[in-house]
Amino acid sequence: MRGSRESRFAPYLFLSPFLILFSIFTIYPAALGIYLSLTRWTGAVGQEPELIGLSNYRRMLKDPSFLKALTNTGWLAVAAVIVIVPTALFLAMILNTHWIRLRTFLRTAFFLPIGTPTVVIAMVFIVIYSEHYGALNWLLGLVGLGPFDFTGTPAFVKPAIVGLLLWQWTSVPMIYFLAGLQGIPPSLYDAALVDGAGPWASFRRVTVPLLRPVSLLVLVLLVNDAIRIFDQIFILLFFTGAPYQTSGGPGEQGLTLVLYMYRSAFRFRELGFGAAVGVSIFVLGLGIALVQLWRFGALRKEGGGAGH
Repeated sequence: MRGSRESRFAPYLFLSPFLILFSIFTIYPAALGIYLSLTRWTGAVGQEPELIGLSNYRRMLKDPSFLKALTNTGWLAVAAVIVIVPTALFLAMILNTHWIRLRTFLRTAFFLPIGTPTVVIAMVFIVIYSEHYGALNWLLGLVGLGPFDFTGTPAFVKPAIVGLLLWQWTSVPMIYFLAGLQGIPPSLYDAALVDGAGPWASFRRVTVPLLRPVSLLVLVLLVNDAIRIFDQIFILLFFTGAPYQTSGGPGEQGLTLVLYMYRSAFRFRELGFGAAVGVSIFVLGLGIALVQLWRFGALRKEGGGAGH
């Protein structure tokens, strides 16, 4: 009896270090954030948070800047999926072919942005987008266009951000797609060829369906990263001049949800309101991830049909 009792509690004993650390560094901060989102608090020494209920959430939903940040974040998420996913899949298919030379070198080169600090990437793109000495304006000047202020003109801010994300974020989806492609048996393509399928038909009927789990993973990661994007935009638009440094560029065209949270909490010293924005970002990201999982069938029971 004693041995069975000890064996029953043994797994919890081994899990206890993780559970303790998880509670201290994840559950407690999350619970504190939810509590602070229901208060008015500036973080001043000696000031106690004042409980105000859902007032922060009601104020947030009525704030035009929040709606602008929500729209911008959604735009960037959709643009990231539309631009990065096809690019990553195209590069993966090229690297998966046997006739291309230096495949190992190219795989390493394409993966380099992952090891490059975001600050360095953003500073490089500041130079690329510069109106006076930028490489992009120099190239456009060769065909008689420009110069353009890509980070200071409202119409160019979002495309400039997407250009940075394309270079920084394509590597990981490409590796995932490459792993998925290498897991597809060549016999399936041979069978499709025997049935008279051309390259496009093989891609549509063999490659795309078998890459469905990888595509789901890539979509969830990209959308989650787009919702949480902050440092790239903060640095890229930092030198567009005050008051743009924490407002997301001219016309708030680069204002995202996390940048809006940062501005509310640390520039305006409204930590309670900033906590409400943070909780909303978490709920939004979780909801979108669950919808994606459900849409791809990851949450459906095996063997369950539409009528069940």
